[in-house]
Amino acid sequence: MSNILGTTFIESLDGKRVHTQMQIIRKYMLNHDYVTLFDIERDLHYPTSSISAQLRNLKKIQFGEHILEKRRVSIDNAGTWVYKLRAREIIIKDTLF
Repeated sequence: MSNILGTTFIESLDGKRVHTQMQIIRKYMLNHDYVTLFDIERDLHYPTSSISAQLRNLKKIQFGEHILEKRRVSIDNAGTWVYKLRAREIIIKDTLF
């Protein structure tokens, strides 16, 4: 799994922390509408770089292939991105889950 999460990831050292962080960010994002990285950082107390990495990971097939929607908004004439995570719908034998 180290290749999936990057060359510096070591399961025995980083696994529990990274997987727990990913699940917390996933749950937060699925329960919120569009939010900024700052919103997530403020609410969950994770650094922006970790949040960005986990959002990228959640888009990978191994972690659910979630859909990350983003759009640019203007706040005080500054370009800011807002994000919304959606679970990918799974179709099994013509049944939508």
